[in-house]
Amino acid sequence: MGNIHCCACIDSGTVGFVESCGSFKRVAHPGFNCINPLLCEEIAGYLSMRVQQLDVSVETKTKDNVFTTLVVSIQYQVVPESLYETKEEIAKDVQEELQQSMGAFGFEILQVLVTDVEPAIKVRDAMNEINAAQRLRQAAYERAEAEKVTRVKAAEAEAEARFLQGQGIARQRQAILNGLRDSVSDFVGEMHGVTNKEVLELLLVTQYFDAVKDIGLNSKASTLFMTHSPAAINQVAAQLRGAMTEAATEGAAAAKARPAEQRMGR
Repeated sequence: MGNIHCCACIDSGTVGFVESCGSFKRVAHPGFNCINPLLCEEIAGYLSMRVQQLDVSVETKTKDNVFTTLVVSIQYQVVPESLYETKEEIAKDVQEELQQSMGAFGFEILQVLVTDVEPAIKVRDAMNEINAAQRLRQAAYERAEAEKVTRVKAAEAEAEARFLQGQGIARQRQAILNGLRDSVSDFVGEMHGVTNKEVLELLLVTQYFDAVKDIGLNSKASTLFMTHSPAAINQVAAQLRGAMTEAATEGAAAAKARPAEQRMGR
């Protein structure tokens, strides 16, 4: 912008104020303007017509009665048509209500941006602690849920493994019983005069010596003391017979007691 005696150059987006003897005369628009120094005309000032931004820090109170500071960015622009129509009232009314006065007397508020929120330090620390506690509680809940799922899945897997193991053991024992039954039947059929009891005792002796051999081959101990006389086989056979007899006796007693309990229940 230049002002050389009788002429003035105004930049784009800017207007100038031409005064004569301290009184406003006219508006100098962008470009070349003639100034009459004989009438004491001069450029008294300039006003930007571009969009401008004003950053204002405003202290306010939230709904929960917490005081905080807002940094508000107000973007405004001068409306050329109404700039000078109410120039005398601007100084008085701008002190009342910013939004109404600026719109009524030549300033258009284009946009208001809240660029920052600055709560009090104590309030900010308290809010951070609350947020941290909430996140820690959520993290603890998620960890507990993950551990719960892990334990449930492990328990289900263990139950399934035990179920399959039980089925395997049951099938193994059934196969052993079938093998023993077939062996006894074949032996009795081929050897006349031999009882089932004698055949079972012979099988026990055979399995006993097989077990002794496996222990000797697979045991990590260098010395193993055990009874391997024929009398030991007789003792084992007697114990097995006693256990089988006792189980049969208890089963028969339970079968007799069951109808009596049913009759009493009726």
